[in-house]
Amino acid sequence: MSKKKTVTFVVVLLIISNILTFGLTNMVTIKTKDKVTVPRKEYEELSAAYEKYAKALNLEAYVKENYLREVSEEQIFEGQLKGIFQALEDPYSVYMTQDEFKDFTEHTKGVYGGIGVIVTPGDDNLITVV
Repeated sequence: MSKKKTVTFVVVLLIISNILTFGLTNMVTIKTKDKVTVPRKEYEELSAAYEKYAKALNLEAYVKENYLREVSEEQIFEGQLKGIFQALEDPYSVYMTQDEFKDFTEHTKGVYGGIGVIVTPGDDNLITVV
């Protein structure tokens, strides 16, 4: 075979293989429609996360469907975040929304005069005022 015929044969072969690859890929995509292929490790992590939060998701759906008044996703999410900090049972750890934090900072601004107080963490990790 001459060089010209060999080059032509290779080019035609590449074009045919590209057409077949494109066609088969699209057929597979069409057949699987909404399915996604992910690595096993990622699938296991996603499954574990779903199992971990399934109860919260089910309760959220139940509240949305059965609660007397309409509840927004934001209300539920903010409640979940507040609950995390309440579970710590630490009076100094609290979650605040942006509006709550703004109000808090407005109320705590000001000039403090010296009253001879020392604030230190105690052995029990609670704040001690001396």
